[in-house]
Amino acid sequence: MALQLSLTGGEEITVREVGLFASDLLQELNDLKQFAAMKLAGTHSGIGFLGSPGWVIGASLVAGAIEAAANRSSANEGLKLLAQAVEKAAALRASVTYFAVEKIVGIAEPDPGLWSAETVLERTYELGQISRWERKEYMRRHAIPDHHQYDAIATVQHRRKYLHDGGEFLKVITNEALIAVRWSSVTRYQVVD
Repeated sequence: MALQLSLTGGEEITVREVGLFASDLLQELNDLKQFAAMKLAGTHSGIGFLGSPGWVIGASLVAGAIEAAANRSSANEGLKLLAQAVEKAAALRASVTYFAVEKIVGIAEPDPGLWSAETVLERTYELGQISRWERKEYMRRHAIPDHHQYDAIATVQHRRKYLHDGGEFLKVITNEALIAVRWSSVTRYQVVD
């Protein structure tokens, strides 16, 4: 199975594999960017003052100074979070995982935002040497189901979902090379056997 794509320049490519990203990592990145944006947006106390003009002006200046200090602190935090987001985005781009076209759910639709794939990793955990008190936390941290709490060894399947990152480019492997396709330049899309 493959994708036949026609591009605006008249080029035809046959795609064998598509690059997708771990959904949990995408969510972490999006959460970090949203939190940074909130911090960079600044703060406003919403406090108003009534009374004599002197009191209102003086109190407003004090409130303004407090808000400005809070905004500087918030902006600094926002910039640090933004820098972390840039690093996480670079790490995410490097972590692309390629899936054969036939392994991608929703591939019949020409919308990469609807595509997904999944990996299953089977891991074996040695639980026999862990104290009962530490075992519960260890099992929670490693997503080991509770029915393994009395087992000396637990074998667990971990599933990880992969999605397109929402960007304008799609990394693909063709018969010839690894390339990035600008999705808006695709004029024809066909799934072939």
